[in-house]
Amino acid sequence: MMDWLVKTIGQITFSDVGSIASLISLGMTFYVLYTVRKIKNFYVFKARVPELTGQLEGHASKLIEFHGDFKNSKEKILLEIGKAEVTLKSLEKKVGRRTKKSVSVVVNLIRDYSPHNQSQDYLWRIYVELQKVIQEVIDVQSDRAWENPNG
Repeated sequence: MMDWLVKTIGQITFSDVGSIASLISLGMTFYVLYTVRKIKNFYVFKARVPELTGQLEGHASKLIEFHGDFKNSKEKILLEIGKAEVTLKSLEKKVGRRTKKSVSVVVNLIRDYSPHNQSQDYLWRIYVELQKVIQEVIDVQSDRAWENPNG
C-alpha cells in the first residue's frame, strides 16, 4: 500500500497539482458565493422587511377604513391597493418561498380587482389575505431573530 502511494505521488506533475488547486479554488469560490449571498439576504431581510411590513399594515388599515364607506371610497380603494401591490412586489423579492406564495395570492387578488369584482366582499377578501401575509412575515421575522447569518 505504501509503495503504491509513494509511486503515485512520484508520478504527479506540476500540471496535476495546478489542476487540483484549480478545482479546490473553484469549490471554495462557490462556497464563498453561497455564504456571501446568505449573509446579504439575511441583512436585507433584517433591514427592509420590517419597514415593508409597516407599510403593508398601513395599507391594510386604510383598506378596512375604506371598506366601511365603500360607496364613497372606490377611487381611494383603487389607489391604496395599487400602493399595496407595489409594496407586496418589493416584499416578494426579500422573503422565502413559502411567503412568496402568500404574497402572490394577494397580488393576484389585487390584479383581479376590476369593475366586475369591485365589491365590498372582494375588498374584504383582499384585506384578509393581506393580513395573512402580514402575520406570516411577522412570524418569519420572529424566527429569524434567532438565526445566525453565518451559520
